[in-house]
Amino acid sequence: MLAKRQATIPLSCGWLAPFGLLSIAIARRYPTLRVVGIDTWAPSLALARANVAAASLQDRIELREQSGEDLPNERAFDLAWILAPFISPQSLWRTVERVHRALKPGGWVLFATAKPGAYLRAAIMRLRVATWGGQPTSQDEVEKRLADAGFADVGVLPGPPRDLKMIVAARRKQNT
Repeated sequence: MLAKRQATIPLSCGWLAPFGLLSIAIARRYPTLRVVGIDTWAPSLALARANVAAASLQDRIELREQSGEDLPNERAFDLAWILAPFISPQSLWRTVERVHRALKPGGWVLFATAKPGAYLRAAIMRLRVATWGGQPTSQDEVEKRLADAGFADVGVLPGPPRDLKMIVAARRKQNT
């Protein structure tokens, strides 16, 4: 899908997509793509800008200091990557709604989150996510919220057994 399009992809360029490196890898892999990276943390953006400049990709990677809930674009993106552990619970579902409007019909969202759990590993993950400003989210809640926002084909991507992370994929309906 992406190799044949001139797509634009909004990505968090913060820690988990380390300082623009994911945006750079995608831009290198798909030479016709334009990438938009958004983040609210200025130090992360400064490092991302330096990495993008070092890769000589400033003409294809745009970095913005803004939150997902302030994304102004409408029907502009083919793919969005939401890193829920770095988004406050107060902003998370408004971000999902904004991303839905920002995606082109048929566009996809990848929603990465930490799973809640009862064991020590899960407790450590909950502590990390709380430190980052987010909260773990259950599969049922993510799937329901994405469907409520208007997404279709909602489902969890396969991952390792006992993994404390999950990525849920969903598609904006073609006729919306």
